[in-house]
Amino acid sequence: MKSIYIVPIGIAFLVVGLFMGYLAKEVYDNQRPKDKAKGVWFDEISAYEEDDFLHSFTGLQEGLTETEKLLGQKLIACIGEKKHAFEKIETLEQEVVQAENTANKSFINRFLGKSASENKRPVLAGKMAPMYGSNSVDPLPIKIIEQRYRQIFPNAIFQHAKENEFGYYSQVVTDVDAFLDQRVVKNPSLSIIDRQRKKNSKFFTTLKTASFEGEIDVFTEGTQEQHINGKMIFQSPSQYGNDWIMIADDQGNTLETRTFAPSDESIWRYNSQNPSVALLSEQCYWNDQYLYEYKDFFYLAQQGLLVANIYCKKQNASSWERVGTLKFEQVGD
Repeated sequence: MKSIYIVPIGIAFLVVGLFMGYLAKEVYDNQRPKDKAKGVWFDEISAYEEDDFLHSFTGLQEGLTETEKLLGQKLIACIGEKKHAFEKIETLEQEVVQAENTANKSFINRFLGKSASENKRPVLAGKMAPMYGSNSVDPLPIKIIEQRYRQIFPNAIFQHAKENEFGYYSQVVTDVDAFLDQRVVKNPSLSIIDRQRKKNSKFFTTLKTASFEGEIDVFTEGTQEQHINGKMIFQSPSQYGNDWIMIADDQGNTLETRTFAPSDESIWRYNSQNPSVALLSEQCYWNDQYLYEYKDFFYLAQQGLLVANIYCKKQNASSWERVGTLKFEQVGD
């Protein structure tokens, strides 16, 4: 007898279930956008690219439920974060490639190759004038006569809002030769860097005890096949805490060797034309047709390089002539 009642009851439950399913569908359909809006949402939106969606979403919102609007807004936020992440990844990948290219080359190999910019550099008549011959052994550095520099090199008095950053370059430089070619200044404005200026300078505070080694390229006749190497040490222990530069050719001739005490203010200048940090000399070692010299320094912080254009000037000349470039790699802090 029980089976007789089970069948009608089962049929009743089936009918109720179908009815409840129908009601649930009606409720869901009533919450969805109307047919026309639904077509926009499902048909057109599926074909949109991200930028199209960002541009069109405002117009689409009229036919959406509150839930769909919220989901759309969340999607827009995700698209923005995704774009930012891709841009960051691309930047990091470029930095990695540049770092690998630098790491895979030695310092010598990195700068022996001639760039297109070097072919445009003029070769100057004259010959180099070493300070000491090849027979001298460990020549003592020449000391600075402060007052003489103040007499030879006029002091251009100026104040610059960003002078504390002169000579310090934070961007990545992929072609050092092109970088230097773009910063040639034959009529510089040179202002003495006194102790207070040096104390505030990013260039000097960063390089306070740094040491560098590298090469000098000279544009004087007969030096194209000659290798010139040098070093520069700030607060050198071997020079009683003085700054020191020493440059020699491959024949053993010492071209330049000088120490700079903290009291030697007038040899260091700010060049407002670049801007840069200049180091003056009363002798041009790179070409005997000229008398005075200065090196226009830039510290490339991203690569740990100290680079410079080297200029010389005849005694009564009104402008300076670039006679070479300096490229030193940082070898110590």
